[in-house]
Parts: sequence; structure tokens; C-alpha cells
Amino acid sequence: MRFLGIVVVTMIATALVCPVFAGQTKQQVIPASVQAQLDDHIKQYISGYKAKNCDDLEPGIGYGSEYKEGRRFYWGDLDGDGTDDIAVLYAIEGLCCGNTGQHYLAVFVNKSSKFEIVTAKMVGGTGERGIRFNMIKNGKILLNTDEYLPDDPMCCPSGKGRTAYILQGGKLIESDRVGEKPIPPRERFRRALKQAEPLVRERIKTENMQ
Repeated sequence: MRFLGIVVVTMIATALVCPVFAGQTKQQVIPASVQAQLDDHIKQYISGYKAKNCDDLEPGIGYGSEYKEGRRFYWGDLDGDGTDDIAVLYAIEGLCCGNTGQHYLAVFVNKSSKFEIVTAKMVGGTGERGIRFNMIKNGKILLNTDEYLPDDPMCCPSGKGRTAYILQGGKLIESDRVGEKPIPPRERFRRALKQAEPLVRERIKTENMQ
């Protein structure tokens, strides 16, 4: 059983590489207050995630951090008041020391030229789907997606799709999703274990014969 655990950990460590999103952005200056609010929001999120999910890790272990070069901003009216708001995609890597990445979408609404964060939602990540900006149109945040097909490795989702989010009641609601139906992460993990079983049995058999 100990060897099986080593095999599983090794498989996960070598296979999980988070998809990187890229996207278009309008060439507008992002207010420093927005950057500061986002920094604070992400710091609080990681702290809360750590408290709920990472208590069994040894002291000094990293609990996650933002991939800051991956921030992608887009301007557009999301609350219907005729002024541009800001949507931002960002990524957090290594939560609870895992070799994974999660992609989030946050919205800052424009209130008399002062932007306030109103919501943030996980919209993709390793084993889920890749996310790339398209545009904001008619109050919708339009995104292109890279979907996992049954035989795709964790690094490289090859299916193509799209989705949209709208701001409704202070929350982001997904709509208009189109694309290949992905394999859920739990099922993907189960399949990986099944593929590893023959190798584990052969190794145990070899060790018993020595």
C-alpha cells in the first residue's frame, strides 16, 4: 500500500500542470485601487482556504499563491448603468501545496468612478477547463474554453468551447455554455488509478520474489 501511495503521488506530481489562460484586454489603465482590492481579496481567499483545507500540512509548507503575470482585465458595462465596469481573470496555484491551478473571475463595478469588487467565482483550472477572455458584450462576459476530452493529459485540454457569465444579484451566473462535455476530475483520477493498477501489481510481485 505504501508503494501504491508513492506511485499515485508521483503520477499526480508529474501530470498536473495547470492550463494557462491568455486573452484580449482593452488598453486602459487599471486603477491602483482595483489592484489593491484584488490583492487583498486573493490574500483573504488563500487564508480562508488554508484554514478549511490545509490544517494537516507541516508548518512552513506553501499554501498557494497567485500567478500574477496571468491577470487579465477587461472593461465593459456589466450592471446596466451605462458605465464601464471591470472583469478580471486570475489564477491561484499550489493551494494546500498541490501542483494545480484554479482560475477565477472577479467583477469590479463602477460607482461614481470608484470601483468596488462585488463577487469572484472559480471558473476553471487543472482538470476542469482552461479559460480565455473573448469580450464583454451586451452585459455578458464572453469566454473561450479549452475542455478536457477523455484521453487528454492534465497539461493539455484539447476540446474547444465557449461560455458566458452575467452579473445578477451581485453574483456571477454562467450561461450559454457550449463545448464537449468534460470528464469530471474525480472520474479522471479514478481512471488514472485503474491504469496504474497493473504496474503496481507487477512491481509488488517483483519485490516479493526478491
